[in-house]
Formats: sequence, structure tokens, C-alpha cells
Amino acid sequence: MPSHKKNFLLFFIILLLLLPFFVFTSHADRYEHCTLYFRFKNSALLGAEERKIFVPADSSFETELIKTLIEGPSSVLPYFSPLFPDNTQVINTWGNKDVLFVTFNDKLLDRYSDEIVRFDEQYKSHEGNLRRRLAMASLACTVTENTSFSYVQVLIQGDVGANTSMRLSESYFLQDSANLVPPIARDESYIMQAKNSVEFFIKALDRGDFSEATDWLAPSALIPDFNALKLPVVAEYTLSHGTVSFDGAQAIVLFDAALQNTDGIVKEVSSLPIRLKNINGIWKIDYKSIANILEESI
Repeated sequence: MPSHKKNFLLFFIILLLLLPFFVFTSHADRYEHCTLYFRFKNSALLGAEERKIFVPADSSFETELIKTLIEGPSSVLPYFSPLFPDNTQVINTWGNKDVLFVTFNDKLLDRYSDEIVRFDEQYKSHEGNLRRRLAMASLACTVTENTSFSYVQVLIQGDVGANTSMRLSESYFLQDSANLVPPIARDESYIMQAKNSVEFFIKALDRGDFSEATDWLAPSALIPDFNALKLPVVAEYTLSHGTVSFDGAQAIVLFDAALQNTDGIVKEVSSLPIRLKNINGIWKIDYKSIANILEESI
């Protein structure tokens, strides 16, 4: 047999051997890294959790991503809370250009388990509305961070027999409106930033809640007993938006303030850098930055 025919036959055999690899690799079970957004404590902010999720061969990454979001945060992160009512399920997901369509079962419209007792008008217009807006914000932030889609259109499963679905309406947010909710865009005003941690710390000090204040500090053997310190009063302050390091592990927020010490003397602090570390998705303040603030107030 001529050499060129032998080479062609060898190439053909190799191609047959590799064909299953090319056909089935993209549909095999796999694990994917992702970032999920959950409510931080009882605040109006979302914190990020890094997770590795399992994507079975018969499902899509988008579907498994949202399923994991609905299930809630890891048990090792007690400061995060889930945002979807019990028994909420994803029926399916599909994309059209830059919009990801997500169909939920009608349990998405149910009340949360702790809303059975309290559901007055004040609750509906404040906490009730906020919880639902945070749920949709977490959905949009999670999808846009982990996929190429820019918007999320939420659908509710309708008549199962007729295989119909309907768009989410504004009544979901406990509003007296049947207007349909358009595709939801990412809203970064809900995402917790480094400056938010500094604000929480300052407010905790102002309330005299030193336990809460300590929670906003990165672990360190140098953290003092705040009860033993003559802490200044922060009369007024402003914070920069902050800058994050290239690896996302650290940040700096600039602090401008008028600090009044126990003798009533006010001292201006200008562009003092407060350094923070990203610990499990939450920005924690480096104690040395707090020491600098105390030194500036003397």
C-alpha cells in the first residue's frame, strides 16, 4: 500500500477514536466556579460568596447557577441569608441575545415563612418590598457576573398542561400594580463595597456597640478593648468610594472627618487611608487603620 494511503488510513482511525471526545466533552458532568450574591444580615446590601457548583450533563450552567442561588448561602457564612421563599424552583432557563429568560414555579410569589404573622402595610412597603427587590437584585447580579447575559427576564410558570408562563408583575414587590417587570439589569448600588464596612463600623462605635464594631475588624491580636479607650466622637465625615487591589483581596477607603476628643477639642482629619481585607466576601478593617484614626484625634 502506498505510504500516502497508509497515512490517510492512520489519520482516519485516529479521527474515529477522538470523535467521542469532541462530541461528548461539552456535555459531560463538570464543576464550575461562580460568584453568588446573598443578603448581608438584615441590611439592604448584598454580599458575594465564591462557590464551586456541580453542573450535570443534562442541565445548563445557568440553571444550576440559579438553583444554587435559591438554595442559599453556605452554612459557614452565618452573616448571609437566602432571599427566595421556601420551595421556589427553577423550571428552565434559555437565552435570547443578551437576555436570560428564567422560569420559576409559582412558589416565588409566596410569602416568606416568617411573614405569616406580620404582614401589615408598613411591613409591605418597607421590609417586605426590600426583601423582594434584593431577591431580584441578587438574581441579576449573579447572572451578569457569571455569564455573558446582560439582563434577566423573570417568568412564572402558568398552566403546566398548556406549557405557558407569564412575566413577573410589580405586584410581586407588594405594590398595587399589575404592570409587567421588564428585563432586570444589574444594580451595583445593592452590592456591598468597602466603604459600607467602614460606615457600619463608625455607626457601631457611635451606638457604643463595641461587639458589633469589633466584628468589622480583620482578625488580629492587636485589637484592643474599646471599652477601655477614650474614643473620639465622629462629628461628621465623608468616605471615598474606595479602590480595590488588583487581586481583589485588599481595598483602601479615604476618610475625611471632624473628630472631637473627650476634652471637646475638634480636629480635622483629611484623606486618612483606611485599609481593608476581603475575608469570605466581606470587607474587614485593618486595625492599624483604626489606630491611625485614634492617633489623629489626640
